[in-house]
This record gives sequence, structure tokens and C-alpha cells, in this order.
Amino acid sequence: MTINSQAFRGTALTDFILPDSVAEIADGNFYSAFWNCHKQLRVAYKKKTYYAEYKGNWLSERMYDMPQAFYSAVNRK
Repeated sequence: MTINSQAFRGTALTDFILPDSVAEIADGNFYSAFWNCHKQLRVAYKKKTYYAEYKGNWLSERMYDMPQAFYSAVNRK
């Protein structure tokens, strides 16, 4: 299963578990899957927990992104 590059954009999610069946998250430069999410976002995936990182503001939207280790784990890189 693939998660689209804007799947969680602007949501109020704070915690969720990503199913092990997810094999890819499309990650655009500006519009990553977690753009403008809640700053306390925490994602569990395959028994590991990842926390959103603050990347600044752009056009008054908060930029939060998951660490590269998360994308690498999901995309198996």
C-alpha cells in the first residue's frame, strides 16, 4: 500500500499506527505526507515510534515532517 504525498496534510492527528502493509510514502519537497500537521504528531510503524520534526513556516503553514529514518524504513531504503 502507498500513502499519497499529501495524505495527512493539515490534519489534527497526534498519534497513529501505520499498518505494516504500507510499503511507500510519496514524499514531495513541499507537500510531504505530514505537511502542516500537529506539532506533537507521533507515528508508530513496525514497532518503532517516530516524531514529527519542525521545519519552519511557509505561507503561514507550519511545516512538520517525519525524520528521514521514518521514510527510509517505510520505503525500505
